[in-house]
Amino acid sequence: MHCAACYQLITDKQFLVALGLNWHEFCLRCACCTCQLTDSGDRFYLRYGLLLCATDYVRIFGRSGHCCLCSETIKPADWIMVIDKGKPLFSHLDCFACWKCGYRFCVGEPYHLENGLVVSLERAKENHTAVNYQSTINLY
Repeated sequence: MHCAACYQLITDKQFLVALGLNWHEFCLRCACCTCQLTDSGDRFYLRYGLLLCATDYVRIFGRSGHCCLCSETIKPADWIMVIDKGKPLFSHLDCFACWKCGYRFCVGEPYHLENGLVVSLERAKENHTAVNYQSTINLY
């Protein structure tokens, strides 16, 4: 198999698979600053065919939106939850908790949306709310 960056044969025991391609560990680099993307906290971004570290992504493309729960800016390096797929709402992972009791959800655990606020199923049932739960499987 060959490296997607240098096209050389990969003979190392360790190599990376990113974007469906194989890479030498030292070849997966930011297109702007050339830092090794393996050194950037295992997070990188692809936009317009450019592989970018979080710092350069923010510098070039700006901020990525606001948390629907705390209204603070969501930075590209932040972990987020996608709350509603119909009309995408995004929240910081740390903000994603029941607004009534503060319960923190695990990935894949069901929750309920009540007037745009996240509620645990237990709290929704206590209030006799019709429960149409969402799933929190989208952690980015």
